[in-house]
Amino acid sequence: MTKEPNRQERKKTQTRGLIFEAAMELFLKQGYDDTTVEQIVAKADVAKGTFFNHFPTKDAILSELGRQRVELAEVLLQKEFSLLSSAQEKIICLLEVFGQVNEENKEITELVLRNTFVQMFSDVEQEKQNQQEFISVIEGLVSEGQVQGEFVNNAEPRHAAEIIAGMYFFTLYQWVQDQLENSLQLELLARTKIILRGIQTRQKIE
Repeated sequence: MTKEPNRQERKKTQTRGLIFEAAMELFLKQGYDDTTVEQIVAKADVAKGTFFNHFPTKDAILSELGRQRVELAEVLLQKEFSLLSSAQEKIICLLEVFGQVNEENKEITELVLRNTFVQMFSDVEQEKQNQQEFISVIEGLVSEGQVQGEFVNNAEPRHAAEIIAGMYFFTLYQWVQDQLENSLQLELLARTKIILRGIQTRQKIE
């Protein structure tokens, strides 16, 4: 049984949300680089020390945004996955859902993507966790597909997952740069199918 948060915990969550919302509004209005911590705390009406109690750096706000997007995608996927039995279909669904979430607000996606590339080789734990969770979900689906006979057994699930994740981030980069001929979802679908054909056994992806 999940324990209900007490008053102090609810207040902490509320304050964190206020800071996050204020920061996102400023990022979208005047740009990430031109937004300072001082401006964020002024808009959220909190002390500067309070900001750092919740977010160690300004970059951490974007990491939080990435985490929230992962959670949103997970909620959507739980609903979609319940209707699917094929691991191949689930992987395709996963990329389609992430494409949908990103297409809903391109400006926010640009912020998340920028932060992802900047922090990819850093020590920011939240960003590393976001990336690893994404890869782990795909890895689990590839393993599931091997058990079900959809994918060849001599393909390392982790390697396949990292290739798909790499394709996903590169496609996102092309999309925010307006380099794609089709929508983000269509491009992710087509490219995912190409990768999956390389590890599938007898089942054909239409």
